[in-house]
Amino acid sequence: MIGPHLAKSGIHVIQSSGMVKTGKSTVGSSKVVMGVCLFLYALWICAQPHTVPDLWWQLRIGDGIREAHRIPRHDVFSWSCYGHPLVLHEWGSCLIFAECYRHLGKLSGIWMLGAAVAGLILEGLYLLLLKNKTTPPVIAFFLALMAGRLCAEFFTPRPHLFTFLCLIASLGILNSFRVNSKVSPFGFLGLILIQILWANLHAAAPVFVAICLCFAVGDGLHGLIEAGKNKELSRVYLKNCIIELFCAVASLAAMMVNPYGLGIYRIFLDTVSNKVLPTTSMAAEWQSADFHDSYGRALEAFVFLIGFILTATRKKHNIGDVLALGLLILSAFYAVRNGPILGLAGSLIAAPYAAGAFARLSERYLPLEALGKLLSKRQTLYTQAIALSVSLVFLVGLFQAWNAGLDRAFMLQSVPESACAFIKKEKIPTSLKLYNEYNTGSYLIWRLPNYPVFISTEAFVYFGPVFNTYLQMNQIPFDWRSLMVRYNPQMVLMGTDDIQAHLFLEAPDWALVYADGPLSDTDQSTNLIFIKRSAGTKDLISRCRADCPEVGSTDFKEYLSAR
Repeated sequence: MIGPHLAKSGIHVIQSSGMVKTGKSTVGSSKVVMGVCLFLYALWICAQPHTVPDLWWQLRIGDGIREAHRIPRHDVFSWSCYGHPLVLHEWGSCLIFAECYRHLGKLSGIWMLGAAVAGLILEGLYLLLLKNKTTPPVIAFFLALMAGRLCAEFFTPRPHLFTFLCLIASLGILNSFRVNSKVSPFGFLGLILIQILWANLHAAAPVFVAICLCFAVGDGLHGLIEAGKNKELSRVYLKNCIIELFCAVASLAAMMVNPYGLGIYRIFLDTVSNKVLPTTSMAAEWQSADFHDSYGRALEAFVFLIGFILTATRKKHNIGDVLALGLLILSAFYAVRNGPILGLAGSLIAAPYAAGAFARLSERYLPLEALGKLLSKRQTLYTQAIALSVSLVFLVGLFQAWNAGLDRAFMLQSVPESACAFIKKEKIPTSLKLYNEYNTGSYLIWRLPNYPVFISTEAFVYFGPVFNTYLQMNQIPFDWRSLMVRYNPQMVLMGTDDIQAHLFLEAPDWALVYADGPLSDTDQSTNLIFIKRSAGTKDLISRCRADCPEVGSTDFKEYLSAR
């Protein structure tokens, strides 16, 4: 299936069961099969277990917006940063998630929303790739699959989904402007509306502006280079440069249509400039890619594919395309969260060069050329067979996930549900300051709305003393109590997989009052609750310990060896 035969388009004649059929209808059905396969792939990804630490505080925010009919401007979920200015760049996504939870069957409704958007993303990418007449369907299908793999860790209910969808929609409109060297009024209106929507769903819209500027620089350079050779071609390049600059400026202006104006991107600048966040495992998506894990290997393979396409193609390179791809690759290396953007935008940018690259490869290696000639006779049938086989695998996986329950996709076994129920059952006073681990703070905000947290995955709220104190506690320092003096918490909820829990287990001034269960088999974390000993909490500690038999029947030192 590799070779110049893949680059040819038109009508093929295929012999099948003694019947002669026009290849045009067969090619069309092949595209449909591959499109269905991509949609099933997106659903299958969404059905896999994923941690969703941000979803819970986003649900709380969405409910608050619906009830108060206004967007909160200050933090009210924590006691450590109460009143801190709050920039909710994803307020629109929070509202959508909350409404889906409320009206569409709670978590099942949120899953359906995420799966539908993920399916639209891959389907939209595939259609845009097919729109380029020089890209054969099989190559478009392969590029979309590769992009889907880079998106796999991020096809979860989170605002990033809307960024991916808005990105490919914006690039599709921009590409039509570049191909035709003119701006369509309806296309331009659509682009502006997408940017406005994007700015209120997730603050990643500047990515599109950066790509526009890369294209503009490239086309501007081409226009200057061709000025003395081909004036007509030079005018086309310069016209495209103006169009791309116009789109960049218009998009920037449209992005200001949000409750915060330019201030909405302060969170982005604060997070990018923060030097601590990328060094901690608390926010792994801000770390550089690890090429030893599955995601890192997928990123490595995609970058290699892009490099091969650009170096092997016959087509003349557009400087803007090369600049944009270089920027996307560097950003993907800088932070894991940028990998999906590289997969989606990179596929669209590299697609026009792909057919020529594979054709040139087959010409240089005779075995590949022979294979291409052999497969070209029935390439659509082979493609359909492969796509149908892969679709069947995804269907089986979806059926298994459905039987296991969609809750599995949200990894509810990792949230401290039983511990939260215990706190409510015992009516532990809300006046006790709660100290908690970073990744469960979001769930506590949603599940225990009357108990302000110490920290949560809204990292930008806690940058500074709170965030730094938590990181220092992760180092289990000898003088850890001196770090706590400033905050003086009276209650702790933490899992045995958090190293900080060991500090409180060994501290005589802290009483263990709850554990999820005995440690007979603790491959998963056991949630623990501690209360600081004082005259005012003596009776509370006794009552809680009496109501949790696991604490009384188990030597607390056994928890020290827990994972």
